[in-house]
Amino acid sequence: MKNALTILLLFCITAIYGQDKKSTMNTIDFGSGMTFSSVNINEHPGKTIRSNGADISLRYTRFFTEHWGAYIEGEYEYNTVKRSRYFGKVKSLDNGTYKYNWFKTGATTPELSFPGIFAGCVYRYDINRWSLRPRVGIGMTDMLFEKSRYYRTPVKGTDAERQAVMIQPAATDKEGEDFSRILAACKAGMQFNYSLSRHFHIGADLDLTIFMQRHEYTTRIYNTQKGEGIKDVASAIIGTLLMTPLWKEDYKRTELVSEQKTNCYLHPIASVRFVLGWDF
Repeated sequence: MKNALTILLLFCITAIYGQDKKSTMNTIDFGSGMTFSSVNINEHPGKTIRSNGADISLRYTRFFTEHWGAYIEGEYEYNTVKRSRYFGKVKSLDNGTYKYNWFKTGATTPELSFPGIFAGCVYRYDINRWSLRPRVGIGMTDMLFEKSRYYRTPVKGTDAERQAVMIQPAATDKEGEDFSRILAACKAGMQFNYSLSRHFHIGADLDLTIFMQRHEYTTRIYNTQKGEGIKDVASAIIGTLLMTPLWKEDYKRTELVSEQKTNCYLHPIASVRFVLGWDF
């Protein structure tokens, strides 16, 4: 991390104070778009599935010369997989052995969100109203992991053979707990702008975030037995409004069948954004 930051800093200083005409300009860009990536299927280490989500960003750029500048950017990326597609993939990897049911309280597929801040250098090349602006940067992102949990029952079995699958970060011992972790990341991007006037522009922004640290998940599988779940819908609605699971599960976990830890890198996230900008 320190080496990468030093190299990036030296590159920016060399570029900014090189043989380039002085021509200062400030730019503020707001961008919003979609993300494309893949997530690990923790029940089957090494297997992944495509995912997508949303992205917003706010970037301030200071051009110190005609071509070179530095930027600082705050962004929020959200990445998830539809339940039907995720469990369709899990079912195929399980060779159709199980059928799946959701937990009533907090049933999700793996969901990751990444609020982060980045800084780096940017190059500007203008042709009439068009502007091409590649950039590189480094920064920190807060990985917010939402637990994933569901029931599985053998296709040819009975509810008495139902198992509960719990997936969560290995760094927390509390089952079913959401978790956040600060991760170092580097970023490369390319922005295409079209000037509407002297001070305003629109554009398209392509962005790739690469994570530089590993993380670890734990997958636990439990046997279950029939419990006494709360069936009344009013309790479920009140629990949803209060963000408190008042609707209990019909099945309670008994003995732990297996526990598996997976250590891996997060997959790179590509973003495509529409940009509105102000030059001053």
